[in-house]
Amino acid sequence: MIKSITDNILYIFDSAICLMSALAVVGIVAFYFAISTYILIRTEGKHCNLDFIKARLHDVKIVKILAFSAPMIGLLGTVVGIGKCIAFAEDTAAVSDGISFALLTTQTGLIIAIPAWISAIVLTSKLKKISLECK
Repeated sequence: MIKSITDNILYIFDSAICLMSALAVVGIVAFYFAISTYILIRTEGKHCNLDFIKARLHDVKIVKILAFSAPMIGLLGTVVGIGKCIAFAEDTAAVSDGISFALLTTQTGLIIAIPAWISAIVLTSKLKKISLECK
C-alpha cells in the first residue's frame, strides 16, 4: 500500500514539473519580449520609422500569443490534475495532490497571462501613438 501511494504522488509530481516548467518558459519569454519592446520604444521610438514600428508590432504579437497560451497550459494542468483525482480516487493523498496541482497550474497560467495581456495592450497603444505622430 505504501509503495502505491508513493508511486501515485511521484506520478503527479512528474506532471507538475513538466507543466510548471512550460509555464515558466512561457512567462519568461513573454516578459522578455514585453520588457525589451518597451525599452526599445522608449529609447528609439521617437524617430518616425515604419520598419521599427512593424518590428515592434511583431514583438507584441509574440507577447499576445504567449499570453494566450499560458492559461491554456494552466487548463491542461487542471485537466491532468482532475484526471489524476479520478484515476486515484481510493487514495486520499493522491486526490488532494491532484486537486492542488489543478488549482496551482490554473492560477499560475492566469498570473502569467494577465500581466502579459496588459503589457501587450499598453505596448500596442504606444506604437499606435507613435505611428499617428509619424503621419
